[in-house]
Amino acid sequence: MFISATGIALVFSLTSMQDPTFSQGPEVSDREFNSHQECEEFVNTLAGTDVVNEKFEFEFSSNDGLIFTGGCYTAEELLEKMTLSS
Repeated sequence: MFISATGIALVFSLTSMQDPTFSQGPEVSDREFNSHQECEEFVNTLAGTDVVNEKFEFEFSSNDGLIFTGGCYTAEELLEKMTLSS
């Protein structure tokens, strides 16, 4: 996925409380957001409560036991995050 210089990407990974061997991601959403706040609002709506922190990162679980972990990042922030984790 291409992230424009001013766009925000929603990046997330999935794990499962029922199956510790299940792991998926990181994935980048197809949608590009115009701001961190727009991405935050989208994630909080999906979660049904406020889950995004001051760094625009989150972790929450769904009723079926999936754990969503991720964040809302600019291309520069995502590159920095990827560089730090390697």
